[in-house]
Order: sequence, then structure tokens, then C-alpha cells
Amino acid sequence: MTTGSEPAAVAFTPWRWVFAWLGFAVVHVVCMAVDWQLRDPTQNAHPMAGGIPDGLLTTFQWGSLAFLLVALFLWMPRTWAAWVRALLAIVQAGLALVLMVVGWLYYVLSNGIDTL
Repeated sequence: MTTGSEPAAVAFTPWRWVFAWLGFAVVHVVCMAVDWQLRDPTQNAHPMAGGIPDGLLTTFQWGSLAFLLVALFLWMPRTWAAWVRALLAIVQAGLALVLMVVGWLYYVLSNGIDTL
């Protein structure tokens, strides 16, 4: 779905947004699964021993959010004003931040991981 003035490489295709959002969710679920597999629930240590190191986990979380922001911005129609694209990308990244925080808090609290 391209117009005559827009190259196919930057054509607006809504499935890219869906792919970005699904990819964002999937990588966080996979990261939670890896973190859980690296933990040792048999130990009575508090916080639960093991898991992905906090620095690496934080870098991953913020990096994935930044990647989503850039991807959403770049995958919008080039015919839209840059400020409109930026505003929409920031709003979506803000929503992703809220979902990410809620998801990670649910993971941490529901599994008894006391690392807050």
C-alpha cells in the first residue's frame, strides 16, 4: 500500500505496528522465563538467589523500550509531520512503559522475588 511519492521501504503498513507490539511483549515474556530458569527457588534466601543480573535486566528493559520507540517512529508514514510521528511514538512508548512496569511487577510479586 504505497503512494506514488512514497518508496515501498517506508510505506505505512499497520502490521509493522502489530509486529513491534507483539515483539515487545514476547521478548519480555521470554526474558521473564529465562530469569525464572536462572533462579533457584529451593534456596530460602531473600531475595531469591540467581536470575539475570539487575544491571543487565535494566539495560534490556530500557533498551527494548527505546527500540520500540524508534521502530514505531520510523514505521509511520513519512507523509505525516515529524512532530506528529514523534508524539504518537512517545504516547505508544509511554503505554508500553506502563505495561512493562505492570508486567514485571506482576512477575516479581507473584513469584515471590523480593528484589524491589
